[in-house]
Amino acid sequence: MTPAIFFSLIVADADALAALGSNPVRFYEIEAPEGTATPYATWQVVTGNPINVLDGPAPADHVRVQLNIVGATPDETRDTLAAIRRAVENDCYLTAWRGVSKDPETGLFLAGFDTQHIIDN
Repeated sequence: MTPAIFFSLIVADADALAALGSNPVRFYEIEAPEGTATPYATWQVVTGNPINVLDGPAPADHVRVQLNIVGATPDETRDTLAAIRRAVENDCYLTAWRGVSKDPETGLFLAGFDTQHIIDN
């Protein structure tokens, strides 16, 4: 049920890979390691439900994933968000946007969006 496909979509897209680097790709589940250079992105499953059928186990799940982008400037954050969106949007539905905000503790900028997927079991 894990949408690990995101990583393969990111590394297959030149713009997303350019934004997130390639050694390593700065795209992490839940939390980036301390000291990670910006920009980077994190993802996490926020909810899901099986597509139940009467004659056996669920063949697939609806999964909602939250993506968070962290950047040093609003433009870097928005540009990285746009690159990631282009890389993943053909494989999911975008269901929510979070505008750019500034974290008062770190001084870094945050943005993100949610996606909805159907993932085969």
